[in-house]
Amino acid sequence: MSLDPAGTDADRSFTRTLAMGATTTAMLLLFEGALAAAPAPRFERQILPDIPLPGPLEVSVVKQARVTFAPGQASGAHLHPLPVIGTVTAGSFVFQIEGQEERILHIGDSFYEPAHVRILRFDNASAMEKASINAFYLARDAGDDTITMLAR
Repeated sequence: MSLDPAGTDADRSFTRTLAMGATTTAMLLLFEGALAAAPAPRFERQILPDIPLPGPLEVSVVKQARVTFAPGQASGAHLHPLPVIGTVTAGSFVFQIEGQEERILHIGDSFYEPAHVRILRFDNASAMEKASINAFYLARDAGDDTITMLAR
């Protein structure tokens, strides 16, 4: 560096670069400190209704499936040889168990399909959008069948 008090253009440029770097570092440290001081976001837990199961059940494996229905697709009448619990993850469904009223399931709603009971409707309620569920089959063995399609 030059000893000239006015300095060279290179000296002045170097000084400006150092000042900008120090300012940027100070701003980052302040921002980081503000983030550390902010309270962590809390999760929200909402208790949903229990799903009573016939008991006792002999379950050694929970088989899982993500099932996506095309717009307007109906499942057709069916039953499960084992209990099924699930959650709607996209769209909405028309759901009806034999002997019960039809109801609409929306995203986040849970459902229960008892073993050996006819499911009359499990239909995508939208003619325009896909709909999906995550289904959990309470099985005695990994080789257990999960669904039997029925004639109406």
